[in-house]
Order: sequence, then structure tokens, then C-alpha cells
Amino acid sequence: MKKTSLLKQLAAIALVTLSLAASAQTENPRGIYKLMTIIGRAGEVNAPFDQYKICTDEVTLSLFMQRTGNFSLHDNDKGKIFNYTGEEPTDENDQSIKIFDSDSHHFSMKWWSKFSNHLIFPENNWCTEKYEADKYSSEARPVFEALTTTPSIDSSNPLLGTWRILGMLDELKGAKKQVKTLKANYETSKYAGRYFTIAPSSIVYVLVDKNAGGQVMKGGCTDKNSLTLGNETHAVKWISKDVAAMEMRKENTSSWQIMERVNDGQTLMSRIISSQIANGNR
Repeated sequence: MKKTSLLKQLAAIALVTLSLAASAQTENPRGIYKLMTIIGRAGEVNAPFDQYKICTDEVTLSLFMQRTGNFSLHDNDKGKIFNYTGEEPTDENDQSIKIFDSDSHHFSMKWWSKFSNHLIFPENNWCTEKYEADKYSSEARPVFEALTTTPSIDSSNPLLGTWRILGMLDELKGAKKQVKTLKANYETSKYAGRYFTIAPSSIVYVLVDKNAGGQVMKGGCTDKNSLTLGNETHAVKWISKDVAAMEMRKENTSSWQIMERVNDGQTLMSRIISSQIANGNR
């Protein structure tokens, strides 16, 4: 009797475990996921490109990373919020995106492909993409660190952190007064939405607007008075605690790029999402 009772208990525990496991695969994916494999015309293959899905309650964005360091963010799914749908279409005419096998660790996306003569995507058939969380290429990692880190002041080097570009000045004479003018005209200037995230060994340029994207640049900074971009080192002059000017040399002339520290607690990712929503990408 005791043996039978124990077997029943183990069976009951197994059923509960299976039930929990099954329910865990029906969550709405939320967070950042990397494309790992694609099931298309040639079966399942490793993803041939560095692609990510940023899944939120408000918008789903796709980030495409290039080996050159350039990246772009798009509403590639036409306003689709990635909530669990199950794998099967509702009827024979249903070609809407399907989200399944989904939780905080992974999800699968099935979409109807109309590509013709594509190496991977099928023609007039379903294509499945499998994504996993917490996976980043070496090229994409500094991008997501820049996008998701809450800006703050680094006590060891105040130049480290996130900055917005206010504009350019030909000289720094009367700079504080000129900075006030740059701030007043910022929203309508060509510099609106341009940011830098400065780290010791890399700099990430980010454009925040409906065509969001940017570039990871070689360089960085080891002290508060200079900044390296590529193979060039630029002098930095401080106008105030939160405003710095970087010297830009061209032949025998110099101008100054004016940067203001971002310290309002917003990440660049939250700014991009807000911009996408404001532009109708819901």
C-alpha cells in the first residue's frame, strides 16, 4: 500500500510539473530576443543575419546589426504586439503572425512568406523563426548595453555615460550664453535625437526618431579631458558640470561639438520606443 501510494504521489507531481511546463510556454514574450534559427524552404538553418526582437506591451521592434558596427531599428512587424497566439491558423485563410512556444527565455514566430526564389524563405508558405533571450553577438552587445543602461554620472570619469548632441560652435568664447540658445532651439534643430553613449573602450552613436539606428565606433575615453573616435583623439573642454565641448579639427580650423549629459533616468531604449509610438508604430 505504501508503495502504491508513493507511486501515485510521484505521478501526481509529474503531472503538475508537466502542466506548469506547458503553461510556461504560452506566456507573452517580453524583453530582448536574438534570432537563432529559421525553418524555411531548406529546413531548419542557423540564422544568417544578426537580428533581434524587442518585445514590449506597446510595440515590437526589430534590431538589425551589421558587422560594420551599424545598426537599425524598425517596426518590421507592422504594429503587431507579440502576444501568444498558438501555432495553428484560425482557418485556411488566416495568414497572420503566430507566436507560440513562448516565455521569458524563448519564443517561436511563424509568418506567411510570399518571397519567390529566396535562398531561405519559402514561397507562399509558412516560415518559422526561433528566438532566444540573453543571447548577443559581440557586435550587438555594446549596442544593447548603451540602449538599456540608465544614464548616470561615473565618479571615476564624468565623461563616461550618455550625452545628447546640442549642436556645433565655432569657438568657445561666450559658450555658456551660446549653449542656452542651442538648448532653446534643440527640438527644431538637425541635432534633435542624436545621442552618444561613451564607455572606456567604445562609443555608441544613437539616432532616436522614426528611423532609429546608429553605430558602434572604435574609441572611448580614459580621462575626462579627451575622447578617442577611431584613430583620432579629441580634446574635451568643460563648459559646466553637465555640458562638455569636443574639439573637431579639420585641416587648420577647429570647431566644437557641444554635448549635454542625459540624467533624467530615461534609457535610450525607452526614448526609441516612445518615438516609435509617437510615429504611429503601435
